[in-house]
Amino acid sequence: MFSQDDTSVVGSDIIYQKNMAGMGKTVAGKFIESSLGVDSSLSDMLVVPLSLISDTSVFRVNQITKHLETDLFVASKITDCKYGVGKLDAGFEVRISGNSDSRMQ
Repeated sequence: MFSQDDTSVVGSDIIYQKNMAGMGKTVAGKFIESSLGVDSSLSDMLVVPLSLISDTSVFRVNQITKHLETDLFVASKITDCKYGVGKLDAGFEVRISGNSDSRMQ
């Protein structure tokens, strides 16, 4: 499920459940709770593509997971991208300054 406007996209998902009847309600609930735009499941998956572009990307997330911390650290070592995490009133802001000139060896 997602919503899009001129400057942003917000979405939510769920792993397959045997009880499909409750799946829509669960996804909708997660969507409403993700007021910061990126949920913890998506945040770590954004790191690699954002580390490979020559621009600064910013996203907000409710929590910083160990997966996100690890991906930020490893991507910075491989691609030489720079990153920062800042605390907000209701979550965190992650900034990644990518490096499109990185070469994997």
